[in-house]
Amino acid sequence: MLREDGAVRCVACMCCPTVCPAHCITIIPEESDNPGIEKRPAVFEIDELRCVVCGLCVEACPCDAIRMDTFVHPKIWGYNREDFVESKQTLMERSKVLEERGREALIDDMLRDYREADAAAAEGR
Repeated sequence: MLREDGAVRCVACMCCPTVCPAHCITIIPEESDNPGIEKRPAVFEIDELRCVVCGLCVEACPCDAIRMDTFVHPKIWGYNREDFVESKQTLMERSKVLEERGREALIDDMLRDYREADAAAAEGR
């Protein structure tokens, strides 16, 4: 999730990777430019192939930075393992699309990306 200024809500408190039974969340913290926030994630990744969708990360987050009710869906299709590792940048981009253009636009964008990747893979065969 994003703050009103567009910055990531996560303060790299490490609660979500600590509670995760699947060990699918990676956070590497860095100092924040915001004087009211000590840290932020330099790296925030979720390996969706390891995630068991238990929701413990959501419950553990004190900042409402990670949620499961926003329609910011993970990728469900790809050709490589890396296709299923959701980065901070990807999640922030999806959050911005959701906020600016709505849920349908987010889903349409993901379907377009799937079709383009499928076509590119078919050409490479």
